[in-house]
Amino acid sequence: MKINRLILIVSFLWPAVCQLSAMEADTLTYTTDRLEAMGRMIGLKSVSGDGIDTLRYNRLPVAVATDGYGRVNHLGYRLFSRSQRGAMESPAFDFVERYALEAALPMQRMKTLNKQLLEDDVNLTGCTLQTLPRLSVDTTLNVSVSNINGRRYRVSWLKGAKPSHSIEFPLSYDLLSGCDIDENERRLPAEIKAFSPQLDTAVPPELTLDEELGLYVTPHGSYFLEGLTSARYFEEYEGEMKPLYDLDFPAHTVANLLTGTDLDNQFDINVKFRKYDYKTDNFTVPVSQLVGYFISRGCQPYFGIIKLEGGEIVGESLFVNPGQGYCHAMKITMRESDLINRGGKIDARLVSYIPVSKITNIFDEFK
Repeated sequence: MKINRLILIVSFLWPAVCQLSAMEADTLTYTTDRLEAMGRMIGLKSVSGDGIDTLRYNRLPVAVATDGYGRVNHLGYRLFSRSQRGAMESPAFDFVERYALEAALPMQRMKTLNKQLLEDDVNLTGCTLQTLPRLSVDTTLNVSVSNINGRRYRVSWLKGAKPSHSIEFPLSYDLLSGCDIDENERRLPAEIKAFSPQLDTAVPPELTLDEELGLYVTPHGSYFLEGLTSARYFEEYEGEMKPLYDLDFPAHTVANLLTGTDLDNQFDINVKFRKYDYKTDNFTVPVSQLVGYFISRGCQPYFGIIKLEGGEIVGESLFVNPGQGYCHAMKITMRESDLINRGGKIDARLVSYIPVSKITNIFDEFK
């Protein structure tokens, strides 16, 4: 009787247990579709906190990393130690680890692995994707990462000073992230809208007085054109350095708005997001939220004025991530009079994830 009652209780509770298990598996979120597919294949159920966790697949250690929102943003065979990663911060580490694990998983493929390597332009010397995971066991090997002319990465394992194994691949964001342009564009607006910007109150340590302007300027460079610079402007006020916001310097004030998050303001930016398939997506966020998101993703902001006349300001913003091989380009238009109230609307046309090698195509209006 007791046994029958136990069976009845278990049969009643089992659907709930199964539902809870499924819910646990679904509580993990991922930054890409590919990582999610890989996580499900290896049975990843949870990750212990923000940082790198380890588990095993085919009895080999797997590295799992999460971002500041707790989302899984890396999954791959653990080929590199924390000290190796810390010594040379590079997206190449994540790519090689993920690519090696992906090759071992029973993923649905449209082509053979060899054909995929050929198509991705991935070249291995002295090793294969199958033997790569075992290199981490050899403590006599050192690791180096080379960025070849901003176009390719080469990861090498060295015996002394001589490379014994290497993998070389294009510096392409689609390849490094495991996402195609459709997925990147689909995710970008939601990522920007979910970002929480913080007012940056830190003063750059190295400021140089521009005697012609009478302003202090951060160390800066230009990108492609002399007028498109990363310069940010400061002025001394009551013995302290403050980011410039001055109606007598409208161009420099707008440059500060579009290259940092240290100005308290009420500007919203209406973004017309032009996609690869010529479709558009429109969204509105505070300008500091948009700029802060791009900076948080490792992009260096550049800004240049196209036109400042008749009360209208037109400029070009560029957010460049050289390590990932892409940039975002944005043409902005705003009324100069809105600077008076420290708020208003900025209209923008955004094109995203442009390969750095094709950046020349966006500068027609500068010429």
